[in-house]
Amino acid sequence: MASTASRKQIIIWVVGTWALLWLMAIPVLFVLQLFGNGIIFLLVYASASWSPTIMLLLMFMKLYPGITVKEFYRQAFRERINWRIVLGVTLVQVLIFILSVSLVAVSKSVSFMSLLNLSAGNLGMCLFTAATQGATGEESGWRGFLQTTMEKKNSLLRSTLIVGSIWWVWHMPLMVFDSGHEGWAWLQYALCFLTFCLAMGMVIAVCYRKCRNLFIPIWIHFVFNLTIPTFADFNNGEGELLLLTIITLLYVVAAIAYFLWDKRSTQQEIGNNAT
Repeated sequence: MASTASRKQIIIWVVGTWALLWLMAIPVLFVLQLFGNGIIFLLVYASASWSPTIMLLLMFMKLYPGITVKEFYRQAFRERINWRIVLGVTLVQVLIFILSVSLVAVSKSVSFMSLLNLSAGNLGMCLFTAATQGATGEESGWRGFLQTTMEKKNSLLRSTLIVGSIWWVWHMPLMVFDSGHEGWAWLQYALCFLTFCLAMGMVIAVCYRKCRNLFIPIWIHFVFNLTIPTFADFNNGEGELLLLTIITLLYVVAAIAYFLWDKRSTQQEIGNNAT
């Protein structure tokens, strides 16, 4: 549901979310140095990804005066889920991932399966991180609050560009500390990440507009976070950067298609209502 928040309150929430993430990144780095990249690190790392939701709850009375947190979430998940949208976008995401890995395999002259880590341990870790980090921790803030509020006074395209850009800036600690790239490779990584955030944001925004159930953006975000770490070269330099570049380009194509679909269906709805 859209908030009645003022522009100043929205800016405070955005800055607060970003500052809170940086603050929460300190214990992440401390635990990494102390315990290594184990389960304790993953739990602390996951908690940092919840900063958009934590900031939403801290400012909730200002952003949503007159309703409770319980009522907010009841309304956020109230609309019946459009499973055709869920199935369609999931298929698109899986096909993008498969095609991207296939193109990387061709470029490296290796087999498709050699680029995937489908061991039980890795799949379990992928499921754990996807369920506890970005999708569940972020989407109450990005789409549940910010996207719907931006759309009150802006077009879908403008709202998505604003939210996507903010989403990218919020990921800056990840790009600084956990990208594994330096120099020009880092610049390519950062620009790909920006383009990806805008493209993915459009896919999410269109699907969420078609079905205002917070499950939709959570699911789309979850599917991406679940599939990407199955790439065997994930967080391993050149292979990951090539994969991210290809995935970004394919998501741009998907974003354009979803945007045109939304524009066409909206025009049809206006025409039907006029008659």
